[in-house]
Amino acid sequence: MTMFDKKRVAALRDDMKTALAEVGSKHGVEFAFGNINASLLDFTTKLTCKVAGEDAERAEFERFAAVYGFRHSDFKRKVRINNEDFEFIGFNPSKPKNDCNIKSLLTGEVYMLNSTRLKNYLSD
Repeated sequence: MTMFDKKRVAALRDDMKTALAEVGSKHGVEFAFGNINASLLDFTTKLTCKVAGEDAERAEFERFAAVYGFRHSDFKRKVRINNEDFEFIGFNPSKPKNDCNIKSLLTGEVYMLNSTRLKNYLSD
């Protein structure tokens, strides 16, 4: 390889994801790549590693629940918004306006929502 182009960077990223998925499953962690910034001769990316599984998600949820006025039992609690079902999965401490994460039960996509609005939906 003499230089990086979009196609090569994408291929490298896919190969790294595959390789790290195997490492992650061996060690019980998950890897996530951030955006890639590339030039002709190099590229950089942010690589995040976190403990995998529902136990880690639950521990993270319970860590912040009281801060935002929720209970530990609200983890994965079902909520219906605009005729779609979601589950409450966590918090975004760095996002004060949309500080809660909900996951669509239909598509699996994760959305951010304000904690006050979420409390209103949960109380219905």
